[in-house]
Amino acid sequence: MEREPGPEFEEWYALHRARLHASMLVCCRHADVAEEVADEAFARALAHWSRVRMMTSPIGWTYQVAHNELRRRRRRSAMEADRLALLPRIESVAPSFAEHLDVWDAVAALPDRQRHAVVYRYIADLTEAQIGELLGVSRGTVASALHDARKALARVIGEVPAKDPIPKVDLDGDPRAPALPLGEDDDEKIRTTP
Repeated sequence: MEREPGPEFEEWYALHRARLHASMLVCCRHADVAEEVADEAFARALAHWSRVRMMTSPIGWTYQVAHNELRRRRRRSAMEADRLALLPRIESVAPSFAEHLDVWDAVAALPDRQRHAVVYRYIADLTEAQIGELLGVSRGTVASALHDARKALARVIGEVPAKDPIPKVDLDGDPRAPALPLGEDDDEKIRTTP
């Protein structure tokens, strides 16, 4: 780990950041991608600053890093587009999902852990144990997150259902639905689809 870069890097960064960002913006025509590419290039320059600052043109090296990152992203995007083209088209959102958009909007506002637990439980149909493995937490942590999410959603939605304010997204029988692994433990799943 290198020590703090000091004012030399900060001044250099302040001097060149806007120009590199603008250059990448014109190259790729996507503001978010340009910002990410420029930030990645400067992050790499910072990580190797003791070596980069000794180069004949530190900013030239940084432009090269940004350009390579942009090319890598374009190749990956092209490859992803080719692979996505091979998949069958999904015409619309599953009916059970579309009927409960207000609930899913409320889910989107939950804290990360609760939101992820709800999505993996009620859309992906994973067990608490599977979710725990996926998120790198214990099954109990997942159960707690789901409990907290149910309580928060019941308050937001304004209903106090007997067990679950979260409608199960029923993709069963839908040929467009992805095949998802199902475990032995059902964790008391409740299907609330109409």
